[in-house]
Amino acid sequence: MIGRKNRIYIQFDGHEEQRNGVGEVMRPVRLRVLSDSRFERAHLLASRYEAESRRCAKAGAFLGAAILVAAALEASILCMCSLYKPEVVAYLRRLRKRPSRQLTRWGLHDCLRVATGVGWLPARVGRRGSRWTPFQLVRRLRNLVHPGVAVRQQTRLYVGRRRWETTRQLFVDATDHLYLRIEVDLRRAMRREGLIPR
Repeated sequence: MIGRKNRIYIQFDGHEEQRNGVGEVMRPVRLRVLSDSRFERAHLLASRYEAESRRCAKAGAFLGAAILVAAALEASILCMCSLYKPEVVAYLRRLRKRPSRQLTRWGLHDCLRVATGVGWLPARVGRRGSRWTPFQLVRRLRNLVHPGVAVRQQTRLYVGRRRWETTRQLFVDATDHLYLRIEVDLRRAMRREGLIPR
């Protein structure tokens, strides 16, 4: 048995099994990120969905606009998860119920959970200690595309101009948070390379 920083590694048959302090086995996380071509496609889809949502809103189709904004947010977060794989893997190690190993199989719920867990998007702590984010509104509106979800919801959710503007503003805020992270890392790398003064 070898102890390293609150984790215990048990060696058997030449293999190590990682356990946390509680005794639970911590399985390794293997995450398949987007290839270069899929990354470019996801980035292109995010901008196309966002442009299409503006056209829908201009035509008065606010539900369609909200759904497309949610799809654009999901594509943006998938790109971020692909760029920052080590952070995502470190966060996924702490989860009991993990999303699929393939990034392309993640839904908006998985993307939002990881983005708030890693700290890319702001989250608030609820009454019972659960993390709540205003971006869940985007997910709720996007789920209205499923008839079963729309029927199950007790409250009547109408997507009009005001709700669309709120959704659009949440999308803008989310992408600002994501791009700020990229900008900070780029500046840090440029300082390290001596391209900009310290």
